[in-house]
Amino acid sequence: MTDDIDIYIDQSTSMIELGKNDSVEIVLKSLKEQFEDLKIPYIVKEFTKIDLSTIKDNTILVSDGLFKAQEIKKGIAIAVGIDANINNLKQVSKKVFEVDKITKVDDYILYNFEISEENKKEDEDEW
Repeated sequence: MTDDIDIYIDQSTSMIELGKNDSVEIVLKSLKEQFEDLKIPYIVKEFTKIDLSTIKDNTILVSDGLFKAQEIKKGIAIAVGIDANINNLKQVSKKVFEVDKITKVDDYILYNFEISEENKKEDEDEW
């Protein structure tokens, strides 16, 4: 079983251009809301230069894909920006979502990521 989901946020120069940071904020807010509703634990990490060896099966990469890629096919990616290099993101991840399909991420994770019951956040008594 997997641990927390790692959400890697690309903070490279290409992401700062053309308002991509605004898109990233929306994506991150949406992911956090989805995961909190589903009680899925997550950790947010930022990078300026990606170390592809850190990508695991339980990783979500939020990026424009403007980096030198190698085929590792782990985790998923969310493509940010009109100039996103989808081909690079497809080499790195098993599945690529565009920002307008962000609501599909939770379904994909529930059916494709291994999240153990003990790793899910405990329900708080709402009484």
